[in-house]
Amino acid sequence: MKSFKVKIVMDGKGLKTLFLHKIFTIPKEIHKNWDYKKFANKGLVIKFKLGIDQSVIKNFSQDQDIFSVLNELQDQESFFTIQNNRGLRYDETNQYIKCVIPEEVLKYFKQLFVSTIVYQAEKMKIPNFEKIEFEFNAQSHTVNISNLSLYRPNGNPYYKYAKNAALSLSVEAIGLQQFSIGESNKIKNFYDFSKMSQWKEREKLYKDDAIADKAGIYMLYDCKKNNFYVGKAVKLRERMLQHEKNVNGNDPIPEFTHYRYTVISYEYYEFLYLIENAAIHDIGWILNMPTAKRITPSLSKKLKGINSNTMIDDCTMVNSLEYQTKQQKK
Repeated sequence: MKSFKVKIVMDGKGLKTLFLHKIFTIPKEIHKNWDYKKFANKGLVIKFKLGIDQSVIKNFSQDQDIFSVLNELQDQESFFTIQNNRGLRYDETNQYIKCVIPEEVLKYFKQLFVSTIVYQAEKMKIPNFEKIEFEFNAQSHTVNISNLSLYRPNGNPYYKYAKNAALSLSVEAIGLQQFSIGESNKIKNFYDFSKMSQWKEREKLYKDDAIADKAGIYMLYDCKKNNFYVGKAVKLRERMLQHEKNVNGNDPIPEFTHYRYTVISYEYYEFLYLIENAAIHDIGWILNMPTAKRITPSLSKKLKGINSNTMIDDCTMVNSLEYQTKQQKK
């Protein structure tokens, strides 16, 4: 027998097979005509080089996300490891074979099967099960992805958000830490801490070339009016200078005297508005925010009621950690 096929359906069991166990088994009935004795005599481990049928790549040529993932995966030199099982329960006539998947391949599979991951996270039944089929060639020691079925509801805004969360953050971030790959189960920070500025005087903004083409969150302060502003920008310097120009005459802080910013890593650009909302929300809880209805009164307003001489700057934050990097325990 030259070849045989193995199909994995990406339901809950399929996810565990790939991401939790990182192996799948090839039952006897699938490779029954394979000369197992000859295989066993070659040793316990044989590597099969991974490839992708051109028909599979062509099938996703109109889906740029999947098309690029498949091409990147194809460019990698990756191998599945085939192992026989010589346990006491098995003999040469009743034998299954284990196939070990390398982590660098699983990272690509995570991007391919993000729909199943998202639906599993929401404890919902996916409308169309995702599937992958491998064809093993026992003579050439190659394994090809011969068929691939993916569920892609691209018109669904929730799916787009969840897809980016699963790809850009981590599977732990959407509640599936058991399917994480290597170190990817750690919650990642949006902010690039190496590019987080101190407060700077307004005059320095004109020559702040480091943020000319950087995206991120910025804060503006007007020391004369004691006003504070939080915003987001794809081009930080350009956006902050727009406040100064006050083109329509209704800018909330055109006479800002100080600014600061934090650059966002490229893979999180689509989350800029979410990060901005979180920053406005968090700061609004502390500072006075006249337009807010639900999050006032703020701490600074409360301080005035307790002691008119107390300033918000006098308040000390006593958390033991600067920021959290793990999910809270339930």
